[in-house]
Amino acid sequence: VEHLRHPEAILTEWWRLLRPGGQVWIWWCLWRHPYGHHLTSVVPLPWVHLVVPEETLCRVAARVYHDPAYTPRMWDLDPATGQKMPDKWRDNTYTEGWLNKLSLAEFKRLARENRFGAEVRTYGFGTARKGVRAALARLPYLGEYLTSYYAITLTKLDE
Repeated sequence: VEHLRHPEAILTEWWRLLRPGGQVWIWWCLWRHPYGHHLTSVVPLPWVHLVVPEETLCRVAARVYHDPAYTPRMWDLDPATGQKMPDKWRDNTYTEGWLNKLSLAEFKRLARENRFGAEVRTYGFGTARKGVRAALARLPYLGEYLTSYYAITLTKLDE
């Protein structure tokens, strides 16, 4: 899990493993997308992570999680006992260690620094592939706020 905070380590390993011209296809959700906070089960509000401090989100998530009316998701249950696991927000942080908060521009910069070409192959925007919504999703920077995921092909450049 530690490497998720450090995408450079992943890129370095891919560089080591691939031949020149070799490719890696990745799919991931950007930090700025509507639910980049990954708290949908307890805080189902789009873009809330961009306007509310993380500590506040943690307090809200913990309150919802401990509410008797809340039905935990399968990943919140201990596989051995079926009981609800301790909440992840008790230390007022949840992104530490597993969310890298990358923007598309930051990812492309890291790819270039690690000698990869990065080509966006597709992006998710609900079911829209054409029309105004799809066009908005393709806009630089703004599109990250409107896109649910990106699929990117990384190509190892010649040494």
